[in-house]
Parts: sequence; structure tokens; C-alpha cells
Amino acid sequence: MGSFSGGEHGFILNALLIFGCGSKSGDYHDNMNHANYKKWLQEKLIPNLESKSVIVVDNASYHNVQLNQHPTSNARKGEILSW
Repeated sequence: MGSFSGGEHGFILNALLIFGCGSKSGDYHDNMNHANYKKWLQEKLIPNLESKSVIVVDNASYHNVQLNQHPTSNARKGEILSW
């Protein structure tokens, strides 16, 4: 499966992402993760964008990652205090 990007003038050269899908259903969403997405953005998409470009993404879980996650109700007092 892969990700592609395009614009007014067609696909963005050198911005293709291809990886193997482990699911027989063909749904790649369980195989994609934030690390792969971030690497693709930094190494493939952004370097190949024209100036003044806009990136529009959907709400897939791997597009949004909370870096400083809040403690859960099961957290110990020390974890809550350090957060």
C-alpha cells in the first residue's frame, strides 16, 4: 500500500510511499503508524513541495499523535506529579 500526493500540476515527484500491507483485506491502516508517516513527511513530501504549498490531511490516527500524554486514572501519584 502507499501514500501519494498531488496538486494542480499532478503528482509530486519523489513523494511516493510504498510499504507492504500485512492484512489480507487490503486495509493498510493497521500497518501504517506515526513513525512511517513522519518519516515520509520529512524525507519525501516536504522536500519536494513547491513553495507556498498547503498540506491537507484527514483524521487518521497516525496523522495525530499526542507527545505529552496525560496520566490515566490508573496512574500512580508519582507519575501524576511528574507529568
